Amino acid sequence: MEEVHYEAYHDDIGLLTPEDMAFIHDTLGRDILSEEEVSAVLNNPALRSQVLDSPVLFETMLAKLRELKVSEYFYYSTQVRQVMLSAGLVADDYTQNVASSLVRMANMKRKHLERADSSSRYLPLDMEVLVEEGRYGCNITIKAGMEPFDMVLEGFVAKIEAFGKHAEYPIHAKGQDDSDHQAA
Repeated sequence: MEEVHYEAYHDDIGLLTPEDMAFIHDTLGRDILSEEEVSAVLNNPALRSQVLDSPVLFETMLAKLRELKVSEYFYYSTQVRQVMLSAGLVADDYTQNVASSLVRMANMKRKHLERADSSSRYLPLDMEVLVEEGRYGCNITIKAGMEPFDMVLEGFVAKIEAFGKHAEYPIHAKGQDDSDHQAA
């Protein structure tokens, strides 16, 4: 992640640039909190997700897209987060990994189009998250595309509690000897 976001600084909340922090402050807290207080809220793990998961952040980004000056990582992570939350995925690890991959994809697209100074800083994204619930967990498929590039991530999230609820089955049926079992 660091090579993609060399302009970002590291602190307890991850990779947010000063512009990202200013946008969060302007959007959600200018009238209520100082910048230092917003930073303290974002450094609190219990409160951070409530702030960063706010749909208002992304709605404001879309409304101010022409003059928006946040990092690509923050832009895509906010968009990814809203799609993931709507699909029922609350783990923010997925958001971080997918957003980093999207920044790389956007850089590849700019190189492919041979225009580093794209007319739009944030390239359009088509994204879909599919969650298929099963007895033992969820199959997850994350599809993201920036023409001509597509990314598909697939995984499985196990329900650990589901594995402890099944009865153990004996290897041999009662009254069966080893020779009968081996012949079968």
